[in-house]
Parts: sequence; C-alpha cells; structure tokens
Amino acid sequence: SMPERDPLTGYILLTTSNKFTFLPPPGWNVSSSPEQKKVTLSSRDLSATISFKIHPAALFSADDVQWEVLRPRVRARYPEAKIIHEFECSGAGRQGLGFDLDSILDHHLRVSRRIEFVPLDGGVIEFDLTVTAKSFADYHFPFENFVGSFQVERVPAKK
Repeated sequence: SMPERDPLTGYILLTTSNKFTFLPPPGWNVSSSPEQKKVTLSSRDLSATISFKIHPAALFSADDVQWEVLRPRVRARYPEAKIIHEFECSGAGRQGLGFDLDSILDHHLRVSRRIEFVPLDGGVIEFDLTVTAKSFADYHFPFENFVGSFQVERVPAKK
C-alpha cells in the first residue's frame, strides 16, 4: 500500500493572455505583487525566496532570451554580483537560459542567486532563487522542482 502523503497545494495565476499553474515547495508561503507582475515564495525559516516575474513582450521579448542580450541585463541589474555560472535550463515546457550569481551584502553576508529566463508567447518568465551562499546547494532541488512544476496555457482572447 502507498504511505499517506500530505496533500499538495497548487496555485493558478490568470492573466489576460495566460493561465499559469505551479506547485510551491511544501510549507512555503506564497505572496503576490500584481503591480510588479511578480509572485514570491518564502521558505518557512525565511532563509530563501523563490520568485517569478512575467515580463510583457513590449519590455522583454522571447527573442531576447540569448546570452548576448541577457548577460548585460543581469550585470546591469546586479552590479555588485559576479556571474559564476551560465547554463541552459527549462521551465514551463520550454528551453531557457540561466545564471548563478554571487554577491556580498553589507560587507559580510554572501548571497547566491540563480536566475532563469524562459521565453513564452507574449514575453518572458524570470525565475529567481535567492539564498545565503552557504545554503545555495540545499535549495537547488526545491527550486528546480518548482520551475519544473510550472505550466503555461494560452487563454483565448475574449470576443
């Protein structure tokens, strides 16, 4: 027989053009900022956050998901950080590009971030894991599970 499992909590986010579904890591808090088009998940002990942001095509098109375009954008957004790894990734059933960054905040706290950019019809989804550097490896699995759970469906335009 199968052991009892905790029920999974899934989320649905509807926009005018897409329906997004995802499974947060168990026990994480989920909050959203509609004006920033961003959803943030926080670990129970608040030591890690995972967020995703939907960039509309007018600001960030699927064609922008290439190293030459993303690298300067990431450097400009996080000038204090060093890019330590670049890699291909996948999310929402599509191929994207990712970066691991290292930075030092307030002269002593080492912070690591994994940022993944995945193109979609009508824009780009940006996934972001932020955590202390010493815990970075501990959160790869929950982050990749979250990104892997992410699904996108087009919503038919209203007549």
